[in-house]
Amino acid sequence: MKKYIPYVYFVCNRTTGLKYIGVEYGKTAKVANPKNLFTEYFTSSSAVKKLIDLYGKEDFYIKILHTFPNDPESAILMESKYFPLIKKRTDYLN
Repeated sequence: MKKYIPYVYFVCNRTTGLKYIGVEYGKTAKVANPKNLFTEYFTSSSAVKKLIDLYGKEDFYIKILHTFPNDPESAILMESKYFPLIKKRTDYLN
């Protein structure tokens, strides 16, 4: 069984250059783990899912930005700290 590790991540579609910052925290099911990203968990973003359908998951650069073992609240808070930095940028899907 995988450890419960909520995390904040960054993904970028190589073809379009579009980016997304998200969080996986699975608070109820406690399934969040960085190993899930683009293997079991493909973001909650419908825009990212459409890009995956168009270009395939292999066309994405992914990076784990922060991990928070057993602390979903801190993961959610950290994700929210990125929003002021990216809200005016047109290359982010958030």
